[in-house]
This record gives sequence, C-alpha cells and structure tokens, in this order.
Amino acid sequence: MDGLQAGAVIQQVDGKAVATPREVMDVLRGKREGERVSVDYLRDRKRAQARVAIPGPMAWPPAPPAPPPRPAGPPKPPVPAAARPPVPPTPAPAPGITRNLAFLAVPGSPAGP
Repeated sequence: MDGLQAGAVIQQVDGKAVATPREVMDVLRGKREGERVSVDYLRDRKRAQARVAIPGPMAWPPAPPAPPPRPAGPPKPPVPAAARPPVPPTPAPAPGITRNLAFLAVPGSPAGP
C-alpha cells in the first residue's frame, strides 16, 4: 500500500523537521484548505514521501441538549435524615468468663520473654 497510513512516523512536513504530533499541527496550521504539502515519513523502517492535501475543518458533533429549567420559587428544604434506633450497650461478660485478648510480647519488655 502506498501513501501515508496509521503507524507511520512523520519526520518532516514541507521540509521542516518535526518530532511530535504538536509540531506537525504547528506546521500545518498556517496552510490553507486544499493546499498540498510534502510529508516525509518512516514506515516499516523504510523512508517514504507523500503529497497530501490539507483537509477542511472538522465538523464537531452537536452539543447534548440542556437540562430542563428549574421550577421557579424558593428551594425546597433538605429532607431530614431518618432517625436511627439507639445502639444497645455491649453486655458485660458473665462472672468467671473473660474476653479473649491478644497481647504482643516484645523482647526486653516486662511482658516479654
């Protein structure tokens, strides 16, 4: 396939060296629609050149519709949060039963070995 294709690395536009897509756009920005420019590029490790015409401006898609207007009048007050039932207290352990507690013994500390 001949000509410029996706994946080609553009190296020069109209004899001006370019290294980034932004630099390519800077060179093309001053050109008129339909004007032809030479593009030197690298594809599959082979150098090539193409003459391309500057395209016209892109048509942007229309903007989405605006949201419906808000009704007139004062804003509604915020809805109060639902009342939560009180949390029951944690029951005390039965006499003679202790809770399982884990301790970290650090060497050299009073609780350590």
